[in-house]
Amino acid sequence: MARTLQNILSTVRHTQVSHVVLWCECAVLAVVFTMYMYFIASSVVQVILRQEIIVKINKQETMVNELEAQYFAHLDELRPEIAGEYGLVAIEPSAYVTVEASDRLGRRK
Repeated sequence: MARTLQNILSTVRHTQVSHVVLWCECAVLAVVFTMYMYFIASSVVQVILRQEIIVKINKQETMVNELEAQYFAHLDELRPEIAGEYGLVAIEPSAYVTVEASDRLGRRK
C-alpha cells in the first residue's frame, strides 16, 4: 500500500512538473511570437515612413530648384537705377584687412 501511494505521489508530482514545464514553454513561445510580430510591424512602419520622407525630400528639392530658377531669372533685374526706387543706396568702397599666417603662428619679438 505504501508503495502504491508512493507511485501515485510520484506520478502526480511528475504530472505537475510536466504541466509547469508545458506552461513555461507556451509562455516563452508566446513572448517570442509577440517579439517577432513587433519587429515585423516595426520594419513595415519604417519602410512606409522612409517612402514618405523620400516624397517630401523630392518636393523640397523641386521647390529649391524653382526658387533658384526664379533667383537667376531676377538676378539681372536689379540695377542701380531701380535700387534707388527701393531706397537702396551705394556704399563707399570697402577696405579689407589681411593677416599673414606667420603672424598667427607666433609672437613677433
